[in-house]
Amino acid sequence: MLHKRMLQYMKNNNYLTVAIVVLLSLAFVGCKGNGVTESNDGIVYPDGTAVEEPDNLVAYFDSLLRYTPAFIYTRNVDDIQPNPDSLDILNSIKALDDYQAHRIGYYPLDSVSNALGHLIYSQWYSGTHGDEDEMNGSEQFFFRYLEQVARLCPHVDYLTSIHTGDDKAGIFTGYEFSKYNQPYYCILLYRHGSGYRMKFLQYYVGYDNLWELTDSVGRNYLLCYNAENDIDWEFFPFKAILFLEEGENYIEACRFDGWLDEKEYFEQEVYIDYNPKTMTWTKCHKRGGKRIPIPQKERLRLVLDGKQSKFITTSN
Repeated sequence: MLHKRMLQYMKNNNYLTVAIVVLLSLAFVGCKGNGVTESNDGIVYPDGTAVEEPDNLVAYFDSLLRYTPAFIYTRNVDDIQPNPDSLDILNSIKALDDYQAHRIGYYPLDSVSNALGHLIYSQWYSGTHGDEDEMNGSEQFFFRYLEQVARLCPHVDYLTSIHTGDDKAGIFTGYEFSKYNQPYYCILLYRHGSGYRMKFLQYYVGYDNLWELTDSVGRNYLLCYNAENDIDWEFFPFKAILFLEEGENYIEACRFDGWLDEKEYFEQEVYIDYNPKTMTWTKCHKRGGKRIPIPQKERLRLVLDGKQSKFITTSN
């Protein structure tokens, strides 16, 4: 994707147009198998499809930074050149490339974790203090970087604290850097080949539960939902998403938003309890450390039926 300013310049300088196009074409040919094959105009959220698998990660990210709006944004030490945070990120790309090419025999988790810390902090800051164009370009880089990190990751617990016991899936959470420490990014990782692919879940919602489910005809699912509805003082409505397994990928089958409102939570201290045997959620009060179902309150139930799966409310 050519930069808008470059396109305007080419329109005003017709004699240079052919030369510029030829030079850019040659540049991409030189990165065959490693260059960006899709334009990244605007944020492209990870959805598990069309993930690049470059042979050379250094060339791939060089192509991404040169020929798309993506760029590395780091908040810290902006007045120091070269920026040490940016160097950490670039060094982690080189380490991942060395791992992919079997030049090193271990996944560079320390380097990757350090780079992710820089990127998440900077993305949170940009999202809360920066402008939209700045966030869009830097977030494109962040998502493409995380896709490669996940694609090459051998174990899901390297990147997630909430995960299934069989290494099949996990939830990656990137927290904001504030006194409230709220979740900023929430992304589902699931096994695909020897690594993982991703499904973007949501901003500012901490999906803190992950369940593997199987229906009566053998179809497999992943259920994500947030059980705790507050972090410090801020209220987060109950949300749940069900993904259906299709081959090596997962597609969204259904989702549910809301159900518990702020008045119920703050004034009546209502919580939500999940029963995995019946796949139902019940509104409860806390009594002596236990959650007691509230009489006359409706229940939420998950019905598994492939792509027609749904959440329904029933009387208690």
